[in-house]
Amino acid sequence: MKRNIIIYSLIILVTISVSFLAGMNYGGYISAQNNVDRNLQILFQAYNIITNNYVEKVDGRNLSYKGIEGMISSLNDPYSYFMKPEDYKAMGEEFQGSFEGIGIEIGMNDKKQIVVISPIDDTPAQKAGLKTGDIILKVDDKSTEGMNLDQVSRLIRGPAGTKVRLTIQRGGEPKPLEFTITRAVIRLYTVSSKMLDDNIGYIKLKAFREPTAEELNSALDQLLPKARRGIILDLRNNPGGLLSSAIQVASYFIQKGPVLYAEDRNGNRDQFDAIPSLYKVRVPVVVLVNEGSASASEIVAGALQDYKRATLVGTKTFGKGLVQSVIQLADGSAISLTVQKWLTPKMRYIHKEGIRPDIQVEWDQKGTDIQLERAKEVLLGKK
Repeated sequence: MKRNIIIYSLIILVTISVSFLAGMNYGGYISAQNNVDRNLQILFQAYNIITNNYVEKVDGRNLSYKGIEGMISSLNDPYSYFMKPEDYKAMGEEFQGSFEGIGIEIGMNDKKQIVVISPIDDTPAQKAGLKTGDIILKVDDKSTEGMNLDQVSRLIRGPAGTKVRLTIQRGGEPKPLEFTITRAVIRLYTVSSKMLDDNIGYIKLKAFREPTAEELNSALDQLLPKARRGIILDLRNNPGGLLSSAIQVASYFIQKGPVLYAEDRNGNRDQFDAIPSLYKVRVPVVVLVNEGSASASEIVAGALQDYKRATLVGTKTFGKGLVQSVIQLADGSAISLTVQKWLTPKMRYIHKEGIRPDIQVEWDQKGTDIQLERAKEVLLGKK
């Protein structure tokens, strides 16, 4: 992904939990204020004028939804958006570990174009050949111009077995490319692991979800007795997820102290500490990162770097340092609203800046994973 593309990520695989996300905090229904201010009186007046006087019958709920969408779009914040009840419900299903779609995370660049952040491993999107940085021009015959991320993700999602056609603009290609992809049930296993040569353990984290900490614990139980030289934690192309999961993951490597701080617009700051009872990894650690490492991945990488608990190898991370709160409304719809920014233990604010690795290693386009090879060299003490 070219660094001159500033991607404001919003992950299709957003999911629901009554807790913080690394990017989201799920709350409950907020009741209406008793004292309606002047601005709301004007809004209600406009609603009544339209519903009572328009030449054709008006769907009041749809009108309300469009009003909410309009208010949120005025914030010019790609992380703040509105969800209809069915979309909010779909979020919950996704956080349970599966969803129906093609398996990509999308974002928006500085030209308001919808881009692929990364295809998920072993999904129809990856098998079809979609790549990081691809610009999605159309979904079936609908242009994505002017659409927000949620609108595009709704078009891409669909029942397993059905097909969706994406028109893609790819750097270096003279003409748009078309991909017809069959949707499937996407299973979200977030942790995979194996032993490498020279007594080095390797753990790949694909996302931060509810089962991630438990999956990581199982992987560590298998690897640590053999991984005497150290552990490689691969966070490349990991778009993030639950903040609670990020704290748990960091706690396996950090015994105590803050993992991050979250600060609101008034300067009020929440401190999120490591969970001492989870501390397990005492061997050396290398963390692999790239421009697809975002949100919760940056929380973990930033904390381990600040505590000098790990050496970061790869390329600069994505740069998402904001927290959203997802609030359910009375009818089951919901609003995702940016409410805080987060900082690393050393008070670094990484939003749009990303985290620079300790050892810069660019991806080898020829297919050799030289970033992984460099990580192994670090653990083996080679310069």
